[in-house]
Amino acid sequence: MGKAYSIIISGAVIGLILALSQPIYNLGILVFPGLVLFFLAVKISRNKSRAFWIGYLAGLVYFLINFKWYWTVSLKNLGVENSFLAFFLIFFIWTLTGIALALAWGISALLWKKLDEKVSWASLLIFPAVFTVREY
Repeated sequence: MGKAYSIIISGAVIGLILALSQPIYNLGILVFPGLVLFFLAVKISRNKSRAFWIGYLAGLVYFLINFKWYWTVSLKNLGVENSFLAFFLIFFIWTLTGIALALAWGISALLWKKLDEKVSWASLLIFPAVFTVREY
């Protein structure tokens, strides 16, 4: 049971660090450490399923934090007058979007783990550096 909690906590912390690196929080410096932690967690995971779940949970936390703007959308302009229905509709769309987009992170972590034997530890620094430079 302790291993499951470590996967959940590490995925959530990595997703939080990467979400806080977005421009709205003005902590762009966290991109590099967040990606290094992400690739390191995937690299030291014991099997492919753990790598998938670390990537999936990191992506889920990342997207749910970054899509918090869904909650500011007014559905009254779209004809939904009931606030109770609007809450559940926004919650459903917010959750479904986060789950769907987090699958890409999980699949990426799974593919990274498959290529693990062919990739060196130096790539843990090269891939985040390339991603960070490409973003700026």
